[in-house]
Amino acid sequence: MAAFLLILFAVLPGGGLDITWNMPTIIMGTMQSDNTIAQSLNVSSLEPESPEINAARAKVQALEDKVWWVKTMLIVALVLAGVIGLAIAVVTLRSDWTNDDLRTAEKELSALEIAKVQADSKALLKIETDKVRIELAAQQERAAKAERALLELQERVKDRHLSAENKLQLIHRLAIEPKGQLEIRCPIGNPEARNFTLELVQAFRASGWDVTLNDRVIIMPTPVGLKLLVHSEQPTAREGELVKGEAPQRTNSILKAFKDSHLSIEVQFDQNVPKQELSLIVGFKP
Repeated sequence: MAAFLLILFAVLPGGGLDITWNMPTIIMGTMQSDNTIAQSLNVSSLEPESPEINAARAKVQALEDKVWWVKTMLIVALVLAGVIGLAIAVVTLRSDWTNDDLRTAEKELSALEIAKVQADSKALLKIETDKVRIELAAQQERAAKAERALLELQERVKDRHLSAENKLQLIHRLAIEPKGQLEIRCPIGNPEARNFTLELVQAFRASGWDVTLNDRVIIMPTPVGLKLLVHSEQPTAREGELVKGEAPQRTNSILKAFKDSHLSIEVQFDQNVPKQELSLIVGFKP
């Protein structure tokens, strides 16, 4: 830009190097050439307003016009070159600014993309973690169900026994309640029912009851669980029907004692049971 200003200053009128200053030399050179030509043509013999002089003047004027156009074109070219240079400088500066903005935008975009990837990774990790937790909870639930089913199966196949706590509780409750006669039956051919019957016989006898054991009886239909048979005046007594008659007072003694000892028992009325007598049936394990 500085070089452009120096050149422009040089070529403008009044500048340090006016191109018109060189014109006398050019004209003189031309005139010298013309003098030489005039001498060769014997100019002294020409008239002042001769056609040769007019032609020379016209030639000089044409050369001056050409020089003016060359100077004008040079100035215009220099101006255009300066404008182009200025435009290039502005574009270059703007390009540098744009490059800085581009690099800043690229950094922001890279940071946003990294943040998005991290957020997506966290979201995906949370989804997978939730899936694992749900699956783990489902597996734990299935394992708990399987364990409960196994315990229930083990409990069903396990022989019935009176625990030490249940036995003491049963003896205590039977001892403080009204007591008396009791027949305890178990079906023949069932060792598990017979062993449990013997434990019950021991508990009743320890509490002062008069117990009779009957382990050689065939009971139809096959009984299941514990059943307390009480005399009934009706030939048949179905579930839900009103049963007339008086049950021995010790019936309540057995029901209360078994309830407190967490033993499930069912009362059934049977015409075949003698009055004032009770029969406890120990059937198959439920």
